[in-house]
Amino acid sequence: MPLFLMELILKYIILIVILLPTVLFAHTDNKVFLEYYHEQSLNNFLKAVTFYGTQSEISNDATSQAYYLNTVYIEMQNSLNRVLEHIDSLSVIDKFQTANILLDLGHFEHAITIYDMLLEIMPGWTCALRHKGEAYLKIKDYENAEKLIIKAIASDPDHYDAYLMLADAYLQQRKYQLAYDIMQDAFKMKGEDISDSEAIYSLEEIQTMYLDILKALNKKKEIIQWEKRMKTE
Repeated sequence: MPLFLMELILKYIILIVILLPTVLFAHTDNKVFLEYYHEQSLNNFLKAVTFYGTQSEISNDATSQAYYLNTVYIEMQNSLNRVLEHIDSLSVIDKFQTANILLDLGHFEHAITIYDMLLEIMPGWTCALRHKGEAYLKIKDYENAEKLIIKAIASDPDHYDAYLMLADAYLQQRKYQLAYDIMQDAFKMKGEDISDSEAIYSLEEIQTMYLDILKALNKKKEIIQWEKRMKTE
């Protein structure tokens, strides 16, 4: 989707979200936010965050907190768009950080584009490979995710989350034995503590993913043992 169209859709969504609580909570002053929304200058931004931040702190008003949050979110999106317009001028590390922010915000295609730029410079950069693989997982392109994460592990085998992502990619493609095998490698690395320090997957997600793999392979004894373990953690 073109960036300008994505921005337009986003602005309409945010406006709807903001106007809904205005109808429900008529006592909350939305004038400051609307001034910022219609003229998104630095001065109006500072006025809005100061006004709603103060209101929120004094009264703990949920609607003021919502206006504050949406003001900050819009400004963050605007800042990201300005960065994207000048992405070529950024340093390698700034490009990488921008791609990671886009990944966290769900702008996967833009993130992938920047990771591509980085990998042209440093083809074996583990972090860029791994995060690009994560982006492909998010858009359900499991084949490309698999290829990238395999490269990431080959480059640096010490990232636990990479093994989980590879197992996930295998599972989604019904490559159950490969998923099982890579989970064994992951568990050997972590021992009894199977939580994901990178926070890509929650403990519950890891447990459920492995259980799905066991069920797909009909490993009845291991299923019973794993379900018992899940109840105790």
